[in-house]
Amino acid sequence: MQKSNHPNHADKPASFGANPPNQPPTKLEIISLTPPQLQNADLAESLTPIPAPSATLQYRAIGIIFGQYLPSVSHFCKGKLVATDGTEIEAVVLGRVMPIIQKKLISGKSYHWVVYPRTVNKTNQLYVQISGVWAPKETGKTNYDLDPNIEDGYFSIRGEAIEQSISKNYVVVKIKRSNALKKLPQARSKFKLKLKGILPSNALGYFWDVKVQREKHSLVITSAKAIAVIPKKTPSKPVRRQGTGAVIKPNSPVKPIKRAKN
Repeated sequence: MQKSNHPNHADKPASFGANPPNQPPTKLEIISLTPPQLQNADLAESLTPIPAPSATLQYRAIGIIFGQYLPSVSHFCKGKLVATDGTEIEAVVLGRVMPIIQKKLISGKSYHWVVYPRTVNKTNQLYVQISGVWAPKETGKTNYDLDPNIEDGYFSIRGEAIEQSISKNYVVVKIKRSNALKKLPQARSKFKLKLKGILPSNALGYFWDVKVQREKHSLVITSAKAIAVIPKKTPSKPVRRQGTGAVIKPNSPVKPIKRAKN
């Protein structure tokens, strides 16, 4: 199993297409990577449920699941998404979507749900947060196509590869939450997703744009592109307070010096 080490710029990993290699090569070709096309920041809203990245290093985990939402008896915001293949996926509805489901959608009808994926640490089983629904007819958005033109089960995962196991066929990607959520505690400011498949052997420490397809409760890598190396954080050195011999740790409050009384 590989764990995250700061990569060498000269060893930039190669990207691969729909058929990733079963065994990553020992030497990888240095390739020129073009940043993904950036979304027009002037657009007030996007005409697709999964827009283009708004920045070259935009972290995100978002996807589409077509199916029915079945709320639990006790809590409407908690339930299951029943996909067309019969897979039941644990789901939580985010607050802004609740009124749409309750007032505009047809009960028992399948829709294209926009979801944020999560994987349970111990079981690696997929569960999702429902952040939106593609239902132009029900929501009165006549300028939207009825078909979102995105394959059911498609996910866009963008983040840092921090761990992978070739023998166990998985990759762990770290994703940071949006800067708009700065008030979140440190523990909730980022999360990890375990993906099925492997990246090149020197992939760790790089920011990746990964295309993923849902298979039952797993997120399976179909293609991936290395975008850039993640800069390694260098810890600040302690500062010695002049004339006292005291060592001040970085970001620690400085107490005033008590002068001896004459």
